[in-house]
Amino acid sequence: MAGTSTQALPDGSTAAAWVDRWRDLMAGWLPEQEQVWAQVGDLVAEATAGTPVRLVDLGCGPATMACVLADRFPAAEVWGVDADPAALQVAALAAPGRVRTIEHDLRGTGWSRPLPGPADAVVSCCALHMVGAAGYRSVAGEAARALRPGGLFVDVDLHGDAEPARSAMPVADTVGRYAADLARALGRPSPADRSGQADPPPVPPGDRAGTLLAAGFSHVSVRAPGPRCSLVVARR
Repeated sequence: MAGTSTQALPDGSTAAAWVDRWRDLMAGWLPEQEQVWAQVGDLVAEATAGTPVRLVDLGCGPATMACVLADRFPAAEVWGVDADPAALQVAALAAPGRVRTIEHDLRGTGWSRPLPGPADAVVSCCALHMVGAAGYRSVAGEAARALRPGGLFVDVDLHGDAEPARSAMPVADTVGRYAADLARALGRPSPADRSGQADPPPVPPGDRAGTLLAAGFSHVSVRAPGPRCSLVVARR
């Protein structure tokens, strides 16, 4: 990935290697992710005449999509929000000075407070299926407050019944293994064991569109950029 740092972690691995591993892991669920990220970038460019000032990636993980956006819009201020401090540490090492991070659980309010001003676009990829209906209402409301008038909201996510394209393991187990390995690489405590803890049911794309309309968004549409995912687009 262009511009990704080779800065080393305490165990000698590189931030770039962890970004690549996460990208490869997610490609097992969304093989067309690179094309989807390009579509997100196209939507941002269209909404901002190609010159966004501030972009926010919700549930950014180690900043795979945030790095793509930073590469495409080098003059933009790119922020990544995630609840996992280890993933954010990798993001900061992988893209020093290019992606700024906010540690926050998206199921609660307040993730936009560190932003120095209104955002031109708030985007997310394969993250918001984990927050449930109440969490999605919270995300929609805060995104509406964080965006400038006319600002863009883009939510790409897997269909609720999607199965991994090239893995026999449940995604929670695979992601959990990545998180545990990364914590060891960074010398951090192991993440809490979430085995047996079910996430709330994912919100269907149509219900997401309705939630965004209720939060004050307009021109909400649902698209299918690939066979395994939906893309919900809204303007503030």
